[in-house]
Amino acid sequence: MAAKRSWRQAVNSAKDITELEAQAKDDRERLRLSAEDMRRKIDLTKKKINPSSLARDHFATASGIAIVVGLAVGYRVSTFFATTN
Repeated sequence: MAAKRSWRQAVNSAKDITELEAQAKDDRERLRLSAEDMRRKIDLTKKKINPSSLARDHFATASGIAIVVGLAVGYRVSTFFATTN
């Protein structure tokens, strides 16, 4: 009877090891995919927050703001010189 128990224990132990190896393999694959996904998201975020990319993507808005600020400063400077004469 003792021999049967140890044989069964060995079989169960082998099954457990096989299951653990398969689970470890699946876990490694999930981690690899997660790491690749994180790298891709980091690269995408770096591209989005790059100042030259932002200026290129929002050129019309940036130009409009620059024009308005330039006109406002020019108007203010011109009224300063107009009132001093």
